[in-house]
Amino acid sequence: MARPATRDELAEYCLRALGAPVIEINLDEDQIDDRIDEAIQFYQEYHSDAVVRTFVKQEITQDVIDNQEIVLPDSVLSVTRLRGLDSSGIGGMFNVKYQMHLNDVAGLRGLNGGGLVNYEMTKQNLSLIDDIINGHSQQVSYSRHKNTIKIHSDLTNYNGIGNFILIECYQTVDPNTYPEVYNDMALKE
Repeated sequence: MARPATRDELAEYCLRALGAPVIEINLDEDQIDDRIDEAIQFYQEYHSDAVVRTFVKQEITQDVIDNQEIVLPDSVLSVTRLRGLDSSGIGGMFNVKYQMHLNDVAGLRGLNGGGLVNYEMTKQNLSLIDDIINGHSQQVSYSRHKNTIKIHSDLTNYNGIGNFILIECYQTVDPNTYPEVYNDMALKE
């Protein structure tokens, strides 16, 4: 049992580390649960192995447009950016960047004389044009304790109701789903 795989095994491991059963440790089950909850929370907030970069897909509804707000799961620690997705599945094919990538594949091999330098300069130029015409990236604020993203820009950029926003974020690893977490040295300490 030196490798705890459940919450109860972690509690037993900790009690043995304190000297049980040789030393009588008088603790209520609630006290043990509280300390384990605190240890997991500390581990998830401060240890790099406890979080994973992931993407959360959110459908644009009338409620999202009206409130300019997206409610996220409790496990989300931070949000890095938002991206629009076209629910039709083919909308990206008519995107300028997609067409540029498609047309410049031959240029990457040097057939047209451009190579990677020309390709990267064209990407940067398109990004600059996009920033000038459409403005900089969307203005959003994220509140971890409210589990919401407040959007301070027009959601029409995402083609309206029924389409999706892809939220790039960092999410905690759930120890109940991934029991290896209970055996992490940082958590056991």
